[in-house]
Amino acid sequence: MQMHGGPNDFVFLVEDWKGRRVGMSYTTYESHRDKHAEVPVYLEEARQTIADPDIVHEADNGGVFLSRFGLGRSLYQGCWLTVVVHYPESGLGRVATFYFARSLPRRPVLEQRAQ
Repeated sequence: MQMHGGPNDFVFLVEDWKGRRVGMSYTTYESHRDKHAEVPVYLEEARQTIADPDIVHEADNGGVFLSRFGLGRSLYQGCWLTVVVHYPESGLGRVATFYFARSLPRRPVLEQRAQ
């Protein structure tokens, strides 16, 4: 899928689990698309993870790792989908990247939402 747009144009916008708006820019999408095969295929699942994560880990610079289990298919079945979001002091949160992994980030847990 070929998409075009600049840093202020978005592949998607979604409200996170706390009601804040988060977007994935076309620039971020384009820079990750060829390196990470999951990016173009799992955009909707990334949105779901932002809106309703199972667990939230602390990241650097005001960011978070949002993870959700059970969204992967085939190669990614049994993996966590983790979306890294950076929140500026004001304004829109921005997706830095997302990826599948068999384990969660080794970072402090901020919130555990699923049992």
